[in-house]
Amino acid sequence: MFKLVKDIKSKEGIQHFKRWQLFSCKWFSIYLHGIYKEDLDKHCHNHAWNILTIILWGSYTEKLLWCQDPDCFDENRRWPLDIAYRSTDDYHKILTLHTKKVYSLAIVGKRGPDEWGYMMDDGEHLNHLEYRKLKANKS
Repeated sequence: MFKLVKDIKSKEGIQHFKRWQLFSCKWFSIYLHGIYKEDLDKHCHNHAWNILTIILWGSYTEKLLWCQDPDCFDENRRWPLDIAYRSTDDYHKILTLHTKKVYSLAIVGKRGPDEWGYMMDDGEHLNHLEYRKLKANKS
């Protein structure tokens, strides 16, 4: 059936996100995303691949940066059947879930040359592993 490939829980065991692989070939992959919690990180993140998402169930509001200045952003409410394309250069975060859970279909291209990460307050990209280390050192 479907293969669970990502399962993110908080330190307290609260479910945040699940990703199931539905299909994969050398050109693209299709995933089902289960989103159970808004993004709690302060900064917006990008993805390691170009991604097209279709909301299947639920609704959320996201923050979408449109330049490298963290003050350049829009907030968008995403509804069922809403389609969005994000390149590896786009940064976003889920601000609010309007339903207890959101399911989306995600069609992704091949991984880009760079690792995904976060847009910091100074407008610089920080690799996700370095970001986690930084967060761990602050707590």
